Amino acid sequence: MIGIVFVVVSAALKKYGLEESLRMYAITLLAFPLAFLGRRRELREKTLALARDGESDKTAWSMGMQVQVTLILGTVSLLGARLSMAS
Repeated sequence: MIGIVFVVVSAALKKYGLEESLRMYAITLLAFPLAFLGRRRELREKTLALARDGESDKTAWSMGMQVQVTLILGTVSLLGARLSMAS
């Protein structure tokens, strides 16, 4: 609910159309679950290791996970920017 209020107020202040702002909001909501898709086991193991041992090399994200998160967030950001310009 707070996110939608933020989008509406932000659209009004920046003089964007509400449609563009809501598109960006919806795409952002999709980005984070997609960025970690298929990484549940690794996230669970890293979180348990962090709680048990504190911060160490064992709690760092794998290179594959770093690449996946970066690519998905970058792609979704570009897609959102493209969709907001399309109107």
